[in-house]
This record gives sequence, C-alpha cells and structure tokens, in this order.
Amino acid sequence: MPKRKKDKIKKQKLWCETQMAEAIESVLEKKMGYLQKPKEFRIPIASLFRLVNSKEKNANVAASTALVHKPELPEELEDKLQT
Repeated sequence: MPKRKKDKIKKQKLWCETQMAEAIESVLEKKMGYLQKPKEFRIPIASLFRLVNSKEKNANVAASTALVHKPELPEELEDKLQT
C-alpha cells in the first residue's frame, strides 16, 4: 500500500524576536558562531545567517523583519481574479 502524505504545516517564524536579536548581536560581535547560537536559542541557522548578512546594522530591526513573499500580481488583477 502507498504511504499517505501527512499534511504539511508551514513553520514560519517560530522564534522570538528578542532571541534572534541576541543571536545576531553575538554573531556580529564574534562571541559565538553561526552554529553555536541556533542550538542554544533554537532558532533556524538559515534565518540567522540571512539576517546577519542583511543590510540592517541594528539587530532589533533585522530580527523584526517580515518573512513574507512579495505578491507577484498587481492588486487590480488580483481583485479581478477574486471576483
């Protein structure tokens, strides 16, 4: 019998902004590396790497950025498709 696929639940931004800000600051100050902090605070390595390398110099601002995709369609076309 074929295996049943489980419903995939997206796990987006399950980390706390204060923990991410602390992790960003410690990586920028070179107190800990990219691999030690995520294990300590249980935050994703990829998110930490992306936020450390972002253009934001302030850790709190970088940690509070939204992790959403920009819409590809213009709002007018989206409204037409919904009606």
